[in-house]
Amino acid sequence: MEAQQGNPNSLLWWTKRLIALRKRFQAFGRGTIEFLSPENPKVLAFIRQYEDETVLVVANLSRFTQFVELDLRQFKGRVPVELIGRTKFPQIGELPYLLTLGEHAFYWFSLDEPRTAAVDAKEASYHPPALDTGSNWEEGFTPAERSALESVLPAWLEGRRWLRAHGREISQARVLDVIPFDSIRVAVLDVEFSHGEPEQYVLPLALESGEKAPPQSVIATVRRAGGSQAALVDALSDPAASAALLEAVRTGTRSKGATGTLAGTARPGIPQGEPRPYKQEHHAASVQYGDALLLKFYRRLGEGVSPELEIGRALGERAPSAPVPPLWGSLELRPRRGEPITLATLLGYVPNQGSAWHFFREELRRYFERALATPRDLKPSARTPSSVLDFAEAEVPSAAREILGSSLAAARLLGKRTAELHDALLSPDDPAFAAEPYSAHDQRSIYQTKRNLT
Repeated sequence: MEAQQGNPNSLLWWTKRLIALRKRFQAFGRGTIEFLSPENPKVLAFIRQYEDETVLVVANLSRFTQFVELDLRQFKGRVPVELIGRTKFPQIGELPYLLTLGEHAFYWFSLDEPRTAAVDAKEASYHPPALDTGSNWEEGFTPAERSALESVLPAWLEGRRWLRAHGREISQARVLDVIPFDSIRVAVLDVEFSHGEPEQYVLPLALESGEKAPPQSVIATVRRAGGSQAALVDALSDPAASAALLEAVRTGTRSKGATGTLAGTARPGIPQGEPRPYKQEHHAASVQYGDALLLKFYRRLGEGVSPELEIGRALGERAPSAPVPPLWGSLELRPRRGEPITLATLLGYVPNQGSAWHFFREELRRYFERALATPRDLKPSARTPSSVLDFAEAEVPSAAREILGSSLAAARLLGKRTAELHDALLSPDDPAFAAEPYSAHDQRSIYQTKRNLT
């Protein structure tokens, strides 16, 4: 038991994660249950529904691999999302839904509404309410103003792509803290859902004139004591507020709040550029400054220093010429106790044509096209290498080189750069980057974990 407790890939930890996942979805224990009747009797399939949750369970009762076709037409348009790995499967249509399961394998799916359509509808239906304030923006939020903000936040948060609601309704959004940071106010939110654990998010706020503010960023219209009006906006969607945020990080601004101290840190000589929203991801928002900088702001309040910041700092100290975007600065929330929490990283912007993942996926598609079109039979090398390293050094057959094309050189370069980064990060004196033992027990547990997924 102690060995399994200390191994995150053990059966014990896998069971714990499975139980925790089951607790998150009330449909597993409540609501309706509808058994499906596939033609394959060796596959059990049923649907559980509770409020806005719809869960599909498919289990292979056989010790052999099975396939099954399920009639899911009543859920046409929905997207099955596998709950353990959060993998999206193809959208459900009119035809029977085909699945293949390994021996004694099972799937848990959440049948989600198409994300983009639901989010776009909520964003389009949101109309910013009006809030009255008797104080100046510089003076911060009074308890009454904070309460008014809490009353409008749930409706605005519903349409945000970065909110990890997973189909849950927001029951309450409490403002734990509002920290002044130059002309911006950084709000720490505690968001409670209809079920499941609450989550904490960080929302930078700014005031802008109604004409300049992007409509999708407006949370509310603020009527101030002097009779003037302004829009309360998400600062990351507003160019003027994004410029102020960069300036505060560049000058090392520090500001105290109830939850801790907000601290900006930057290297000298930081480049400048016009801000524009770059990408809204499921956990972060990015702002690009000209062709020089990229600010990645983590919406969800995590714990401790982010790996991106930790690795960026280490490479900056040990390998400043490493082929990675340079780290220019960061924004952290430093609580009175515990480690600093990374809110944002400021990196050098690298113009690119996509990620290595997309490049090699496209190369793989072209490889299969070439392989199908070639009339030659590819034969294995006459000499069988004795190890993986020998195989890597072996000469690639000319016919295979032609079919692989440029992907062979790209894979070699990617492997070389990855090895260089690992070598630069390795530090026996730093526990965070010291080499960890990899025992036969670790190998076996990882093998067993992967085998259970097939």
